[in-house]
Amino acid sequence: MDGSSRSETVAETRAASVMLAIAARGHGGDVAAVSPRPRPRHARAALVGFPLDDAWIHLVYARGLVTEGGFHYNPGVPEAGMTSPLWVVLLARCSRSCVASARPRWWWGQSRCRSRAVSRGHRARVAPGEVARARRDGVRPRRPAVRHRSLRSPFSRAAGMEVPLFVALVLATLLAAVRGRWLRAGIVQGLAIVARPEGVLLVPFVVFLLARSASPRTPRRMALAAACALAPALLYSGFCLHATGAPLPDTFYAKFHAGNPLSVETLVKGWSDYVHGNLPYFTLEIGTLLLLIGTVDVVRRAGVAGAATLGAFLALFVGTLASRDFGAGHYHYWERWLIPSFPGLLIAMASGLGVLCSGREALRWLMPEKDRRRGAKGAAGEAPAAPAKPSRAGIALAVVAGVLLLAAWPRTLIDRAHMFAWNCQNIDEVDVALRRWVDANLPKDAVIAVNDAGALRCFGRRVTIDLVGLNDHRIRRALAEHRGLQLLSDSHVGWLVIFPSWFPELVAMLGVEPVHESTLAALHRERRGART
Repeated sequence: MDGSSRSETVAETRAASVMLAIAARGHGGDVAAVSPRPRPRHARAALVGFPLDDAWIHLVYARGLVTEGGFHYNPGVPEAGMTSPLWVVLLARCSRSCVASARPRWWWGQSRCRSRAVSRGHRARVAPGEVARARRDGVRPRRPAVRHRSLRSPFSRAAGMEVPLFVALVLATLLAAVRGRWLRAGIVQGLAIVARPEGVLLVPFVVFLLARSASPRTPRRMALAAACALAPALLYSGFCLHATGAPLPDTFYAKFHAGNPLSVETLVKGWSDYVHGNLPYFTLEIGTLLLLIGTVDVVRRAGVAGAATLGAFLALFVGTLASRDFGAGHYHYWERWLIPSFPGLLIAMASGLGVLCSGREALRWLMPEKDRRRGAKGAAGEAPAAPAKPSRAGIALAVVAGVLLLAAWPRTLIDRAHMFAWNCQNIDEVDVALRRWVDANLPKDAVIAVNDAGALRCFGRRVTIDLVGLNDHRIRRALAEHRGLQLLSDSHVGWLVIFPSWFPELVAMLGVEPVHESTLAALHRERRGART
């Protein structure tokens, strides 16, 4: 690489890294909508509940990791049903901290300790103050009883799971790549893959950005970075082979949909339902205009590094759309998988606002002469023209555009807060209510079969068979071999906790009769009922 091309690469790297750093600081509104006040009627559900049953599944595995030392869905049985093993590990670490000490109780919304105690592993020690008081009163210190009532953490409630973690890892990976930090990029890339499987889509872009960076490349550095990027995924794949006999987790086989990434219908549905019709940036199409202007500006300023950075977010969006059968309309269940691609929109829109700030001169710089190739040097070896300085008219135009860009935010935040509260209440009214009934009425050794496998297993405290196959690899194989009923019989399933409309043939074949029913008290989008 000669000196001129190296300096050009350094300039592109700096421009791209600054944009990613801004996105890392500014992104957050799209991860979890935080409301000033949810509806009073549903305030408690919003504060202590989850909007998705999948969040409870992660807590089941976190509890198994803390209490049994492994990824266990049912006691002592290894299983690979969590979408994000890294998120489970973090939840388990927080849970262990909460059980270990009464001090960090702010981590957990419903944690209560009956006495001030510090425990390590299975031990528990009385706090020094209680020892002194007991000796003074002439009584023997009592072993403290620590009660951990819930594993619900504020950040997991707000996120609905691992979405903010994966967004942060995506931004950190690309930022390290454009700056030429080989080892750091490898480590964060490896963590991103086990935070969400879509992290593998970043690999070619990260390799390309590292190869173009001005950072020196040595075989040792590249091998170490590759090992750090591959090790977490290989370890998790090895665990999946051990637990289920398959190299990928149960969620892949249950949810993966091999779609065409170039399907116009799929792309239009993703853009119209989950971006343009969902995010509050498109009042009077100002978001679309800034997106187009900003994309050109990013490519002009950061060159190939900028194009590769935006391309990584585009690959996340398109690849995720093609990997699942998305439903029409806007639902958080589907939207959470697309959220990690949204920072690319924010980077382009922020760059577009910067262009408007500079006024007409910046617009002329955006559209150079025909004899200049985009992103290349000018004639006779001249450096590309620098962006124009802000002008008063440009600043006024950018302010107007910014106001329009954020005009829909207040109403959107309130609507999202109401939606969040309703969803949490719906989960409480069906899944959590059923788990209370199961825990109170069924024998302790009962085996239940369910279709929502989170809250019912987390608090039902019974051996649970997941009929969807997310948390029981035997179901998938049994259905493929047409011996599903035999598996239920061999597992001694005595109770079904299901939505009957999901399994009409199973209900008809078994001839079961409902003994308990839980139905939504309020209608929100759709009414669902569950029977036992």
